[in-house]
Amino acid sequence: MAIVNANLLVDPDRLEFRPDRLLAAIEQQARATIGHPAAAEELQAAMDRATICIDEDRQPLVHRRRERATPSASSSSRGLLTLMEGGAVPYRTHAVVEGRDQDRTIEVDTRGMMFICGGAFEGLYEQVYARVAAKKGGEKLRSMMVRMADGTIGFETRFSLGKFFKLDDIFEYGMVPQLMARFDSVLVLEELTEEHLQQILLKSFDSPFLRSRRFFEGLGITLEIEDLAATLIAQQAARHTRTGARALRPLFADVINDFESTHGAPAPCSRWKTTLPPRGHAEAVRKAFGLVR
Repeated sequence: MAIVNANLLVDPDRLEFRPDRLLAAIEQQARATIGHPAAAEELQAAMDRATICIDEDRQPLVHRRRERATPSASSSSRGLLTLMEGGAVPYRTHAVVEGRDQDRTIEVDTRGMMFICGGAFEGLYEQVYARVAAKKGGEKLRSMMVRMADGTIGFETRFSLGKFFKLDDIFEYGMVPQLMARFDSVLVLEELTEEHLQQILLKSFDSPFLRSRRFFEGLGITLEIEDLAATLIAQQAARHTRTGARALRPLFADVINDFESTHGAPAPCSRWKTTLPPRGHAEAVRKAFGLVR
């Protein structure tokens, strides 16, 4: 499997699609899978069965329907369409021939490759939300009862892109129809739940909580967090559906920054154990999020 950013597939100066860059990424993974100096036939066979994940960070594969397609988007779309339709692509590489590593040109057949294209399609969320909010097609947003971590109950109207997304939406967004027709299915990843976000906060190596814990360990403090506080942070992060787990950082900072400024420094060589927030003071977290007045 090879992962390539679609922005790298088009030469920015000549606006030319560069299949060799895609094939170079496939070759690298194929050689790693083979595990030994490969003959030309062995390398070609491995590349012919490749799975290609194309991450289009800046959406070069699409253009807004109401806007004119950029040259980069057009070149990328035409080039990928050609590869996905299948055919032999000459590729210059090196392989073992009669016991020696030599330059060779192989014919890579793209008919057996699997193409996976994904990314964050900025504006698609607003487009689908506007359609649902306008009650087109008989769809409408519904309110649901939500129990908060502190026991309070309220009603919230939540929108999920995966629930309301239709194939026509991606055409309206601007995906090139000929390219879109080559994909067998279109999937929308589910949003992170409160449980997922809480697990990320508590266990992910790069989570803001564990980073703060490692910082306090250098000061001789063992930092812990109450279950209620972690749940409240996760609930607030779940409301920021557009940013996913990234929402945990500023929310946790709202709590830890105040805690750091009011916490006294420990004596040299001492070992302290403290809880975030202090036991019995979880209302400090609620107040940080505007849940209490």
